[in-house]
Amino acid sequence: MAYGSLSEFVTKLAAAGELKRIRVAVDPVLEITEIADREMKSPGGGKALLFENCHGAKYPLLINAYGSVRRMALGSATSRATTRKPARTSRRMQPVARSPAPRTTTPAAATIK
Repeated sequence: MAYGSLSEFVTKLAAAGELKRIRVAVDPVLEITEIADREMKSPGGGKALLFENCHGAKYPLLINAYGSVRRMALGSATSRATTRKPARTSRRMQPVARSPAPRTTTPAAATIK
């Protein structure tokens, strides 16, 4: 694993100028969708977005973290040159793609009030 925690990855995104922090309170149903949609349609896929104050949520929400080749390289601790070689990148990512989805004890909808 390239990072010990998601917080480490967020710190790396911020240091690389690849993160926008949204500190104002936002509605998780309508506002986040609209903001994220606009950002992802920006040239180059926009920036990763960290919503720090989502109504009814216990935790911040990170969106578009892997929305560009550069952020995918940052997330997988590879160089951008490696990401230009799809076969090599594909081989490295196969174990991740084949791993089962994490199991949760709480449905996602129940975490947002």
